Amino acid sequence: MDTIIKEKIEETKTEKATRHLDVTKRIEEIRNKLYYLIGDIFPPKDFLIQCYSIKNTKLFYFYYPLRLWWAFYTGIDLLRQLLFYPLKKLAFWLKRKVVVGSSLSDP
Repeated sequence: MDTIIKEKIEETKTEKATRHLDVTKRIEEIRNKLYYLIGDIFPPKDFLIQCYSIKNTKLFYFYYPLRLWWAFYTGIDLLRQLLFYPLKKLAFWLKRKVVVGSSLSDP
């Protein structure tokens, strides 16, 4: 159990919100997707104690609002990336075509 918790801690430090999108795409049933996301937002007590180095174990309940805020923040960030990154990429390619097109037409 300790190695699973340690791996989860390392995973949370290195992975981004897109990992959740990839994982939820691979999960087939909606019920299982919700179970995965709720389990990730509200992890077990042992995980919270190790992840946040909680000294007083009775205070671990106060870390759930922190996790909920972080899930909300990463969800908003993921939506921002999904909405605006393709637009930035499109704008980059449109600028490139205009620059290339204008430089080819000039003698």
